[in-house]
Amino acid sequence: MTVPVSYDEGISYRYSRVINENRSFYSDLARLSDGTIVLLYGCDGDLASVPRRVNVCRFSLDWLTRGRDSLRRGPRYRETVIALADADRKVTGGAVKTVSDPLARRGERLVLTPEQVGDAAEFTFRVPHTGEYELLLRHYRSADGALATITVNGTRLPAFAIDTTAQSADGFDLTHIGTTRLRAGRHTVRCAVTETGRGGGTLLGLDSLSLIEAPGSADVRAEVVVDNDRLGFEVVTGSWPAATAGPGFWAGNYRTAPAGSGERMVRWRPAVPQDGVYEIQTSYPPAANRAGNAPYTVVHADGTATVRIDQRVAGATDPRGGSWVSLGAYRLRAGLGTSVELTNDADGTVVADAIRLLGPRT
Repeated sequence: MTVPVSYDEGISYRYSRVINENRSFYSDLARLSDGTIVLLYGCDGDLASVPRRVNVCRFSLDWLTRGRDSLRRGPRYRETVIALADADRKVTGGAVKTVSDPLARRGERLVLTPEQVGDAAEFTFRVPHTGEYELLLRHYRSADGALATITVNGTRLPAFAIDTTAQSADGFDLTHIGTTRLRAGRHTVRCAVTETGRGGGTLLGLDSLSLIEAPGSADVRAEVVVDNDRLGFEVVTGSWPAATAGPGFWAGNYRTAPAGSGERMVRWRPAVPQDGVYEIQTSYPPAANRAGNAPYTVVHADGTATVRIDQRVAGATDPRGGSWVSLGAYRLRAGLGTSVELTNDADGTVVADAIRLLGPRT
């Protein structure tokens, strides 16, 4: 059970804190007259649909935000929103159209349809005063979304790659593209289509750029997760039925294959946001019948590496789920060139659950 805090009507959630690390269910929040927050929620138990007990806890805003906000001081949070549909822009190829959308920050969003890879839209925005800013890009995910590269002031921030393909349904998403010091005055953000997305599309949907000033950094995890039923995962060969037995898996389920000679294969293909060195981890629910030598093959910037993992042994648990084991640290390039493959060339049942990238290392 995690409680987040939003300062922009639910567009983004800046701070959050885990209340219960175990299985949690439906919840409700209340605020007492003195500002105390009360949380009522179901928790624990072995059944995914029925909690073992109902719990009540209380806490302050100061505790929830680890001192970054309180009723006495306030959040000291300031956001400047640049609606890209209204900003001055230069298009270097393809066409840009404006789409009315009541869920856009200012009622309209943009769609760039490129003629070729490399086509881009560059926007000019004005910074109100010199300071340290966090930059949030709100973009639109669709089934035909492209891989895009975002740069600010040319090379002021490391280029940031985003796959704008929708996970399931079309909709808006936010990407934290970095923190930097900006002088008062005019600046540019360039959004370029650099590759087809994982759905094969080339459209780039854009909404707004937010410049945020706040005393504490946002609770943004430097990770990329690809689960077994989400965008970036595919069954390459053979049958990998879903399962939910046993604890230790990420999200809703995992997949399995019996011991064999490698005739069954799955692949995870994450969107790497920036060039750099990342640790790659995998999650699986351990059990006695699992493979003691499950073969993961990592395709990285310097070649390939195969790592054998004993899936009978539990990894490190995460409050949000999963039992995580490291596959090693590798140099990765921004974009979609990285993959992790797993086959059933093993001595027991092989589990395919999730992989995640931690980094890049600074």
